[in-house]
Amino acid sequence: MFLDISKIKSAHFKTALEFANDLITGKKIANIEQIQACQRFIDDLQRTDLDFKSNQFDFAINLIEGTIYPEKGETVTGESARLNPIKLTRWEIFVTVNLFGFFIKNTNIRRYQEVLLFLPRKSGKTTFVASLTWAKSLIDADSGATTYIVANSLSQAKVSFNFIQHNLNLEHNKNKFKPRVRANNQEHSINCDVGQGHIEIRAIGADEKYLDGLIANTIIADEVHAFKRPKRYTLMKDAMKSYSGSRMLLAVSTAGDSIGCFLDERVELLKKVLNKTIKDVQKYDRYFIYLCTAPRDNKGNFLNPVTGEITEIDDPELIEAVNPSAGETVSLDLLVNDAKIALDSDEGTRNEFKNKTLNVFTTSSQSFFDIDEFKYSDSLYNWSIDDLLKLNLTWYGFADLSVLHDLSASGVYANYKFKTTDKNNNTITKDIDIVITQAFFPLPLAIAKAQESNMPLQEWQEEGWATLSNTDVVQSSDIASWFVNMRAKGFKIKQINYDRKSALEFTLIMKSEKFKLKDASQLPSLKTIGIRRIENKVKNGEFYYLHNRSYEYCVSNVRADEIYSGWLKMNKISKNMKIDIFDASTFGATALLEDMENKAKMKNILK
Repeated sequence: MFLDISKIKSAHFKTALEFANDLITGKKIANIEQIQACQRFIDDLQRTDLDFKSNQFDFAINLIEGTIYPEKGETVTGESARLNPIKLTRWEIFVTVNLFGFFIKNTNIRRYQEVLLFLPRKSGKTTFVASLTWAKSLIDADSGATTYIVANSLSQAKVSFNFIQHNLNLEHNKNKFKPRVRANNQEHSINCDVGQGHIEIRAIGADEKYLDGLIANTIIADEVHAFKRPKRYTLMKDAMKSYSGSRMLLAVSTAGDSIGCFLDERVELLKKVLNKTIKDVQKYDRYFIYLCTAPRDNKGNFLNPVTGEITEIDDPELIEAVNPSAGETVSLDLLVNDAKIALDSDEGTRNEFKNKTLNVFTTSSQSFFDIDEFKYSDSLYNWSIDDLLKLNLTWYGFADLSVLHDLSASGVYANYKFKTTDKNNNTITKDIDIVITQAFFPLPLAIAKAQESNMPLQEWQEEGWATLSNTDVVQSSDIASWFVNMRAKGFKIKQINYDRKSALEFTLIMKSEKFKLKDASQLPSLKTIGIRRIENKVKNGEFYYLHNRSYEYCVSNVRADEIYSGWLKMNKISKNMKIDIFDASTFGATALLEDMENKAKMKNILK
């Protein structure tokens, strides 16, 4: 039997339902992830394992629209926004109905306990989340509602805190709730007694020493894109374990310029939840997902949300689709004009617009490569390991064992003359370079190091691209065994190029296994050969790395400086990031080129 929603007479539920149907039918322009969130809502109303109740979301919406006033600002028509209570937009009502409407069957336990609102700037998200925080605190007061507003800096956390404080200082709220406020250099807190219940709201920075040991039923994680380490997020989740029915971790953020960061990885994961391509969708059933982000193709080109055709960043339909508050809290014309200015400006200004208004992650300005080019080239092919074995290619191995208590890498590199047809059905041969890599990391350090460097090591392990050893250091035997296993599968490994430093044990094992080894030079003049080979292949759409995310992670962290006559010296974009897997793969590319050169010389001699 389906959920009985026939008795739900709430006008707010009707608004949420109309909003969802408008997006699904295309009456309102939106990006695909918003549409999928709406379809999820419609589908969930048909479920038998949930209850749907209107009392909490009706209370929350009526409270906000009746007693909460903007602290500052103007409407899109230029009038003061402070004169009237907040009027929630339809997307905000949709979110509120979801968060406070669904319950586990026959309980008072709200379904959603984790939330990501991924929204562009000027969406009114800070005001909305702060208002929602106060409403939720009143709903949960009998349980001793405790909320922490956490941001990368205390000043950012204080934005939401100050908004709540401002409203509790208004006469109609101050007389009713009699808040006790402390706002000084030592503490930012609000305490209220509500009947037999209690409310406490605090603003803190994201310093992990403050997060460890917290107890709360609500945590607001503001601007998560600035969180350098996922440990902060984990500590926040741990802080709510004392509450079963009312806990909620609400993350809200805009995108940034750090592809591969914690938030970027989380957004990509949640996209798979929405499109149902993840293996265990049920695991994320209590995760509310609302993603407003511009559609792009495999090359990183922006796509018009209606036609699906490539477009520019000043396309009004593109901007409207990503900005759910366009025309309400921010003028669409103003956003389009900002886009036109960005188009005429430098790359940094364009990236800022892409981050903050189109809400997409961009490569750091320090990164040498455009990761979207790598992803596009890789997406053109889909051979599995078994498929590659059948091609009978010559493979050039590589390994980087320089720091055994940290990330180490192995891999094989090959070239394949691939016959295919072009768009005119003419037969062509593509000269494709293929790289298979494996990351190695000690399991006891995996969590700490992964958090420090934003490496989802356990996800890589699940996907088969990482080996996590149960030792304090990576064992040379683990890396050697990888090559032995690859050879046993049928890979013809001609030689293995590696950095001999700190690799004596590896050398002995590999020689005993009859592998041909070559000490690979770290000289920039030789490293540049491998870097440029890979760069050239990527730009021609002739580079394939089996959709390996660990390889993408390292590529996005590469900074290369030209030091002399075109020679490149590789560095990391920041000290905590890792590039080892890509760095090692340049050994394979160089080995391939050197062998091609030797064969050419031999051919000339034999003429």
